[in-house]
Amino acid sequence: MQRIKFTFKTVLPLLIALLVSPVLPAQYRAAIQGAVQDPTGAAVPGAKLTLTSKETGHVQTTTSDADGTYNFLSLAPGDYSLDVEATGFSKKTFADVVVAAEQ
Repeated sequence: MQRIKFTFKTVLPLLIALLVSPVLPAQYRAAIQGAVQDPTGAAVPGAKLTLTSKETGHVQTTTSDADGTYNFLSLAPGDYSLDVEATGFSKKTFADVVVAAEQ
């Protein structure tokens, strides 16, 4: 009988710790990075970029910086579409952007 109580007292706190511990969300390291340029290769600052997950419909937006660079970090693997809009330019859509794990 003593052995059962000892085991119960030892195992119970471990079970409680496992049941109470929060489930951590998945963390992804995949990203999309690039630069928005006009046809001559000059940077286009202030361009609005909209990234949409085809699987979930989740939308993320960002704006290109003074060098035209942009990035979308911590992306889940999947298929995306990317829209790029800037004043004075026609909208450009990249319909098949594939993000693989940790790329």
